[in-house]
Amino acid sequence: MLFAVAGMAVNIVLSFVLFLRLGPAGIPLAASFSGWLNAGLLILWLKWKASFSFDASVYELTMTLCRGGSLVRTSRSPMCD
Repeated sequence: MLFAVAGMAVNIVLSFVLFLRLGPAGIPLAASFSGWLNAGLLILWLKWKASFSFDASVYELTMTLCRGGSLVRTSRSPMCD
């Protein structure tokens, strides 16, 4: 529950800061960042409690997703013209 409160606090603070700098686009960016922060804190806590570990398939899947994401990002869509 402590991580949820920390994520919510980060979300509120970042929402105000990013809204002033980026306008309405800052609010979902803040929500995304706080969600990743919450997930990262939970993973670190579970690893510290020795209740969680990654196996080789997770690393392989992560690298595949990163490669696919970089291909999508660098390709131009005909709808963008």
